Amino acid sequence: MLGVVLVVGALVHAANVSSAGALGNVLGQAILAVLYAFAGITFIANPVLALATSRQHESRLAVR
Repeated sequence: MLGVVLVVGALVHAANVSSAGALGNVLGQAILAVLYAFAGITFIANPVLALATSRQHESRLAVR
């Protein structure tokens, strides 16, 4: 599920590249699109990794 959300986020950032305006904004949107796509595809391809990541995050929250 998280992988799909990240891929959708990547598509949204990629769509915003053309309307970002300044070069810094364009590069920022493009970099975020690539990072979100990479993370999303990684989580879709390896769901155990996504599960381990979310479990580790939950344990950190429980400690606080």
